[in-house]
This record gives sequence, structure tokens and C-alpha cells, in this order.
Amino acid sequence: MPEEFGYNPGLKPYRFDLEKARDLLKTAGYPNGFKIRVLMMDHLSALGTALKKQWQRAGIIAELISLPREVAISRGLIKNEISWDVAISDPTDPLFDASYQ
Repeated sequence: MPEEFGYNPGLKPYRFDLEKARDLLKTAGYPNGFKIRVLMMDHLSALGTALKKQWQRAGIIAELISLPREVAISRGLIKNEISWDVAISDPTDPLFDASYQ
């Protein structure tokens, strides 16, 4: 957002290009996609479901592991008791900025 440190008005979002995504996966050695385990906090399940559907279109099959926030942080992110490849979280810092105090 313009009010945040590091804002760059020159950055533009990537255009959605499913074929390019599939080509990039093929170039990376995953012509048939791959599977990932996604650790997420249960209050973010709508976001996780949306991402899963988008990834699936490119051939990435996501297994969603939805846990209460305190369990996801303690057992998944801190203690590594849960196997995961990608974590979906929300910031504890409301601006998600290292300079925020």
C-alpha cells in the first residue's frame, strides 16, 4: 500500500498465464506437476481452498493441513512436528513490516 515502507508504484502484478506456469513446471523437471503439503491456520481455510484450486490447474496437487493457530505455530512452524512444504499464515505484525514496532 502507498502508506507502507518500501512501496513501489512501478511494480505491476503478473498477468495470469496458465500455459506459462505449466511450461515453467516442465522446464523445472515437473512435467506432470507435483504434490505439496500445505500447513495453514484454520481461520485461513477459504484462502487455502482457493490456492489449492489455482495450483491444481497447473498440476500442483495440494494437501491442506488446517490447524488452530496455536497448534500450527507451535507444532508446525516452531517444533517441526508436522511435515509441510508450504505454510499459509497471517502476520502477527499488522503491517507485516520488519520496521514496525
